[in-house]
Order: sequence, then C-alpha cells, then structure tokens
Amino acid sequence: MTSKARKQRGKHGWYMTDSWSLDIYLSRVIGEAVCYLALHDNGYPGTPEHPTAEEWASWLFERGNTLVSYAALEMHGDDGDYEAAVKALHELVDMWGHLWD
Repeated sequence: MTSKARKQRGKHGWYMTDSWSLDIYLSRVIGEAVCYLALHDNGYPGTPEHPTAEEWASWLFERGNTLVSYAALEMHGDDGDYEAAVKALHELVDMWGHLWD
C-alpha cells in the first residue's frame, strides 16, 4: 500500500480503490470486526434469542465468518455466497444496538 493510500485510509477509513468493490471491502472489514467482537466481547443482549454470552459469541462468529468468506471468495472470482452474506448483514442490522464490547 502506498503512503497516499495509507494516509487516505487513515483519514477517511477507506481508500479510493476500496470503492471499486465496496461489497468486498465492507464484508471483509465488518466480518473481521464482528469476529473480533465475538472473541473479545464482555457483554451480550440477554434476549430470548441470545440468553448467554456463549450463544451470543457463537452467533456473532457465524455471521462474521459468513461475511469474511464472501469477501475471500469474491476476491478470487467466485460468486461467493451472496445470499448468505446479505442475510448475515440483515441479521446484524437487527441487533445493531447490541454490537458493543
């Protein structure tokens, strides 16, 4: 990565080439962040769907891995599992307020 790219990504969170395949970039970034949260989370929603920290971490890790896998497959010319990635994103949006450490 060039210093120009590093500077723009540091300032804006993305570089102009990231927008060429924004679905791949966002799937990778969000997926990796969700997997990190699953491994380092200190809380969980405590809802009927997510009653324990272990269940919450497993749920997060599943969705995060789905997004990371989609990004990796797309990078190699495969169609990936578009429907699974979209479903994972919708499910994460439904729990948006609970995505904290």
